[in-house]
Amino acid sequence: MNERISQLKSLNGLTLVEILIFMIIFSLIIGVMYTQFFMGWNMWDLINGQLEIQQDSMVSLKWIRDDIRAAGPASILDLPADGQWYSSMTFLKAKDVVNNNVVWSENIIQYTLDASSGKILRNIGGKSFSIARNVNLLRFRRLSDEPGMVEIEIGFGKETLKVSLDNRHVMKTKLRN
Repeated sequence: MNERISQLKSLNGLTLVEILIFMIIFSLIIGVMYTQFFMGWNMWDLINGQLEIQQDSMVSLKWIRDDIRAAGPASILDLPADGQWYSSMTFLKAKDVVNNNVVWSENIIQYTLDASSGKILRNIGGKSFSIARNVNLLRFRRLSDEPGMVEIEIGFGKETLKVSLDNRHVMKTKLRN
């Protein structure tokens, strides 16, 4: 019998306590890795959402600003200089100057917000296309004391995994023509 006991003691293996300790340490490591992975995933989603909003806002503001700068107070069709906010703006761009007179383009340009899709639409000559997404506010106004200036307010919003992102821009643009 003593011979059998000494044979069993000489066997190399793991005891139940050693296996339990290994399982506890392994579970802790997996738990930390899992937490770090999802924290990283959430941070990536947040940064990606912020970047998307910033890119959309820069592109749309530049596009609208460049178009409006080529307009003149007389070429704006639906934005009176009364200080009220309007949800769209329709105007003509300067095409040429002949004998010190501005020649206006035949194509009417209009900016509107398609609230159902959250996109800013640029309509020119009957063709409409989107210039920004994730938009929840678009409005224009002209003040009576500055009729040659257009104020534009654009609001962007996006839902990420954990938070709602909101960004608002207000820009004043001088009409050149």
